[in-house]
Amino acid sequence: MTFDDGGEVDDKVIAVLADDKRMDHIKSFEDLGEHWKKETTYYWEHYKDLKKPGTCSVNGFFGTERLWRSSRAAKRAMARSTPSWWTDPPLVQKPQSIEAGPARLFMP
Repeated sequence: MTFDDGGEVDDKVIAVLADDKRMDHIKSFEDLGEHWKKETTYYWEHYKDLKKPGTCSVNGFFGTERLWRSSRAAKRAMARSTPSWWTDPPLVQKPQSIEAGPARLFMP
């Protein structure tokens, strides 16, 4: 999900547990249903209403390919801004399959 928080745009990743049998049918955010999407959009657009009403908006929901592009772009940006003496493990490595880790990831 792409999210605008008062002019600062970022992506939110949605994940479900891979070993939860109740979630076996979930392969994409679309499998969560239209009501879930409306509920999630409403939450993120109103969670700051007490502090700064109207400052947040959901810009859209996207699939896993966008997730991997965003994570690679973030990794490159970190590499450019991190001193050469700093070493850190990779932020995200694309698994062989979406279900390779403890959670199935999809980016709405």
